[in-house]
Amino acid sequence: MYFPYLRGKTFELGALKEVAPNLNPKNIAPIIEPVQKSNNPLKTTIIALNAHGVIPHIILNPEVGKLTGIPLEDMFKDFADAKTKPAYVPCIRVNKTNAKVALAFVNQLHKDNIRFSLYIQEMIDFDISGWVNLSCANIIKNLGNYSSDFANSLKNTVLVRASFPKKDRNADYDEDPKYFSDAHLTCTKPVVTNQIGFGDFLIITDKWDPNGGPAYVVALHLTYISNKDNIMYIKHCKSNSDSETQSNTPKKFQEALVDLVAFANGESSVDKTTLGYKGLESLVGKPFPQLGVPKKLSMMHHMETLSKFIG
Repeated sequence: MYFPYLRGKTFELGALKEVAPNLNPKNIAPIIEPVQKSNNPLKTTIIALNAHGVIPHIILNPEVGKLTGIPLEDMFKDFADAKTKPAYVPCIRVNKTNAKVALAFVNQLHKDNIRFSLYIQEMIDFDISGWVNLSCANIIKNLGNYSSDFANSLKNTVLVRASFPKKDRNADYDEDPKYFSDAHLTCTKPVVTNQIGFGDFLIITDKWDPNGGPAYVVALHLTYISNKDNIMYIKHCKSNSDSETQSNTPKKFQEALVDLVAFANGESSVDKTTLGYKGLESLVGKPFPQLGVPKKLSMMHHMETLSKFIG
């Protein structure tokens, strides 16, 4: 099963809402970390996912964004009080610092017969097997952060990787397609004992950055699963003019977009039927939509590509 990890920025929530009709609820369950001051856009997104049978995992104690430090009970109540009653799995982030408070809340969820998942950020220095065994999904990020014994002791393990090869400057991205991930192959060949799924941060980095802004070079990112080896690759498509200034962003966007479409037309492995890809293709020659839109569409394409592959 695929567990894409998204932070609840506007374009990420938009990607989920728009791609929801094309996702297979049997093989995808998004993990969402709320970062906006209000959870209302997130609740709307959950309802859109629910309409197509998709049940996301919502981190109730986010590490970044505007909701950090809010008590777990208050976050849970905020969703429980919603008139629309969105269906989701409460996901509790656990580390050495917050373990006792977080697991006390988990005890209450279990007492109330509420299904939950755990995002275990590091190895905990006391036995947490009692909680792990009750969790419907135990999410760990980057396998190298845990001992082999610990990782293999978990039940219902979801292994999330930070696969996107983030560069400091868009100009530094190589023009040739690069290896992205083989995590989707773990559906048939698990990496750890009791693995039930895999996840990634889609076509963005796992590092939290609330800000964006003009760039000297515009870069668009397109993932695809090769017909030859079933490995996922990523193609970075860049603008090619005015790289010494931050001006002319609309022109640079069209340059990068034309590069992306030309690459896709020449690469049979790219699924050109996804909502995300068709959305990107439709922007050729059109007014500049701001860079959040192509990022949203690339994320949609990525999720639909993986959902189709494992479905």
